[in-house]
Amino acid sequence: MFRNFVKKCTKWIGIPLFLALLGTTLSIVFFFNSDINPNVLSYNHTTNNVYENYSAVKGKFIAQNNYLGLVTLRFNNTEPLAGDTVFRIKNIVDANWYHVATIAAIQYSSFPLYSFGMPIIAKSKNQTYEFEIQFLDESLNKESLTLSNKYPVLISQYKFPKKILIE
Repeated sequence: MFRNFVKKCTKWIGIPLFLALLGTTLSIVFFFNSDINPNVLSYNHTTNNVYENYSAVKGKFIAQNNYLGLVTLRFNNTEPLAGDTVFRIKNIVDANWYHVATIAAIQYSSFPLYSFGMPIIAKSKNQTYEFEIQFLDESLNKESLTLSNKYPVLISQYKFPKKILIE
């Protein structure tokens, strides 16, 4: 009788409990080993306001949320590009660039989806931002910066502070 009781408890409680713990453990391991970040939101933008010419890519987008921290573009450069580029971003109403960074152009062929980081803009929601990527020395390059036709081409990412998530 006692043996029967132990078998039933194992069958109806022990095995489901073990499977639930195994599933939870594997989910936690997957979460920490993946690139998922719970405090970053991404928004895909249309390319209606993105223009490219021989040595530059320029565009505008409306920030969908506060805490703008990354702008990602999908490049179509398969051949390595020589030289350096400059990335600039600003609010459309400002006269000066908010952030300027120099980036080696070879990275655009290595990483088709390239993220341009900047200091986080806390109050960015519904603001229009303008950006530019252009070669510093156009005479060095025989190739041009080209964007991909694959969707999404322009992605804005927002990194929320942990304090906000906890609230």
